[in-house]
Amino acid sequence: MREGYAFKCNLQEMPSWVPEAALHYLAHTETGTPIRALARRAGRHASTVMRQIRAYETRRDDLLVDEALRRLGQRVIHDRTPGSPPRRPR
Repeated sequence: MREGYAFKCNLQEMPSWVPEAALHYLAHTETGTPIRALARRAGRHASTVMRQIRAYETRRDDLLVDEALRRLGQRVIHDRTPGSPPRRPR
């Protein structure tokens, strides 16, 4: 169920082992996609997606998880319009 995500990336480049919750986290943090939009696309309740995102925020305390998410986040293609705010640094 990787089709229809709000962020752009080459899905062939995204490893197949990446869980849906991690894709939600990356879409929300890397592109600023609203949680409700992610939930609608995934067919889940917004609170479920929010819990998934919070769980990955907590997991970033682990250096290995943090590095994996950082590298996966680099694969996200940022489609910004001129004048849009820059990404927040981690």
